[in-house]
Amino acid sequence: MVSLSRPLPLLFILSLLAAGATILWRAHHEVKRVDGLTAQGSPEPARDTASPTGYQAGQRWLITSDPHKESYALIAETQKIASDGPWRLREVDYDNSPTGRAVDRASPYRWTLAATAAVGRLFTDNSTGRSIERTARWIEPLIQFGFLLLLSFWVWRRFGSSAAGIFALGWANLYPLAGNFIGGAPNDYGLSLGLAAATLLGLTAGLVTPSGEQATTRRHGFLLSGFCGGIGIWVTPGITITLVATLTVGGLIMIWLTRRQLTTPATAHPLPWRAWATSGAITTLVAFLLEYAPGNLGVGLRRFDLIHPLHALFWWGCGECLVGVQTSVLRGQAFGALIKAPRKIIGSIGGLVALVGSIAGLASAGQLTRIWFDPGLSRLAAHPGSVDAATTFAWLGQPHRGPALLATLLPLCLLGPVGFFLVKAVPTNARRPALLLLLGPVIGSLILSLFFLQWWAITGLSLLVISLLLLGDSMLTSSLGLTTRRLALIATFIAIFPGAISLARIASAPPKSTVAATDASSLLERDIAYWLANRVGPAGATILAPPNLTTSLFYHGGLRGIASPYVGNSAGFGAAVRIAGATSPDEALALVNQRKLTHLILPSWDGFMDEYARLGATQVDTTLTAMLHQWLPPRWLKPVPYTLPLARGLENQFVVVYEVVDVQDNATALGRLGDYFIAMQQLGLAQSVAQTLETSFANDLGALI
Repeated sequence: MVSLSRPLPLLFILSLLAAGATILWRAHHEVKRVDGLTAQGSPEPARDTASPTGYQAGQRWLITSDPHKESYALIAETQKIASDGPWRLREVDYDNSPTGRAVDRASPYRWTLAATAAVGRLFTDNSTGRSIERTARWIEPLIQFGFLLLLSFWVWRRFGSSAAGIFALGWANLYPLAGNFIGGAPNDYGLSLGLAAATLLGLTAGLVTPSGEQATTRRHGFLLSGFCGGIGIWVTPGITITLVATLTVGGLIMIWLTRRQLTTPATAHPLPWRAWATSGAITTLVAFLLEYAPGNLGVGLRRFDLIHPLHALFWWGCGECLVGVQTSVLRGQAFGALIKAPRKIIGSIGGLVALVGSIAGLASAGQLTRIWFDPGLSRLAAHPGSVDAATTFAWLGQPHRGPALLATLLPLCLLGPVGFFLVKAVPTNARRPALLLLLGPVIGSLILSLFFLQWWAITGLSLLVISLLLLGDSMLTSSLGLTTRRLALIATFIAIFPGAISLARIASAPPKSTVAATDASSLLERDIAYWLANRVGPAGATILAPPNLTTSLFYHGGLRGIASPYVGNSAGFGAAVRIAGATSPDEALALVNQRKLTHLILPSWDGFMDEYARLGATQVDTTLTAMLHQWLPPRWLKPVPYTLPLARGLENQFVVVYEVVDVQDNATALGRLGDYFIAMQQLGLAQSVAQTLETSFANDLGALI
């Protein structure tokens, strides 16, 4: 371990400065792009310091670069806890109206955003709500920068200046890892990646503690790994749970392959697996209580895909299994003898029971898949234009894969030096067990990457950490170590360079002459939200619309909806399916009244209303949605004229807005439909309505257009 009193080497300082400058340079361009997009179209709403959002009527201005709109929910939730005071937010009322929906995301990210915004307020005159919105543009690069400083100095202390410099450059540039810290796209995945890195680095530092140091130094690394992993489970359980599982498998393989060294006193160095597992389990339990105790324990116990005591039990079980196998190898006992004397391995038996029981609990709840896949993170990275595919195989089948494929796959070349060292090194080499152990996360995350694109970032992170074992200063003491170190240096630069170029090109790309499709829809949805919010006034509105538009309406307009894209809103989504797929006007009206809907909105750029209808009916042609497409609305709906703003690239887009009204007679309903066609300059349709009214309702005053 490097002494703290030792001056920082110049190479490490330069690498750290280069990595930090790269992060901030990209962040500047990313935030500039988001600000430029936000400034287009609708002007900034009037500011209101008394409003939770900082703008009048609960409106918001910022448009993020997140097409799944997870960032909108995070900003809105953070503003809510900052204004209303429930620091542990359990539900929101603007979604799944009128009952509201549960909040899935854990609290740490919201607290991080709120605390950073509070610091920012010290230097500005922004209100709390507006400060949160403005800080959200920078929060991801700041998180990446913060972890850069903390983790790089930790690597320097444990592995030396060369390893620390390479880690700093890799953390800032390795793709797609670094592509998940994008300015203007807040999401808790970046925080999870930082905690995963701390979990792996703490364990790695403990694995390679020099033999001359005390055992407590190794123990401290394992304890730190457990603590960071427990916080990681709190933020996003799937990443840390997978790391624990793959590290356990890697640990068992390591113990078996190095069993001869473990039985030799000169090379026997038992690892503090129990300390690691106990630290992680206790941290997980404390975090669970912080999130849910005392009033919401029942809510937390029903959600296995969020932080849960079963995760702590799982971790403890893994640790006890490792302790039991390691102890048996150290004593030179055969497994058969241990089975005949179960009292000697009672901890391992309990751990195995805990391990199987926790997995069974997750599987029985039908939430096991969500441990590995977050529906809001189906893209390879968070930057605009990132690959979005169901699996890696689907991505490879796309005709235009672009430079992202090369930047994603090249980090796998780091496996070359690892394999070379494992083949050439003598069995007693201190690095060999650590490499065998860390291959578990590498291989496990690589397998998951084939089915879930978001796991490529974890694969790259695992490869970056395992490469540090070959880049440490202690590798200079032998010819094999020197050769392997040179190979590792070459491989790391090959892995890092394409990602650095790709991310720099993405960040500095000049604005296009036409608005991208996702950006255009965001601008249009914000304009609709402002228009409708001003139209309905303080009474507000409750809207049925496609999920993404629903999110924009409550985020930008302070309105309410029933069907957002968030996983916790299955009830609202089901209600939208029943309404859109209703085949009877009376049935649809009953459901509309039950949900207190005031408006239905059908945008041309988002056809998810048709998907609602398809899911809700076998005969789509007779559904409410189909009738609206044919200009045959039921008599309790009135079309409201609204014209989209004129902008390049948006000329062919339109939106139809219906307002829920008292049931009209046929003549009045047709007359209002004709008025709408005239207001929208659809004179051919207006003429058809006029002819129908003249023929069928000649003497009815309600038929006048």
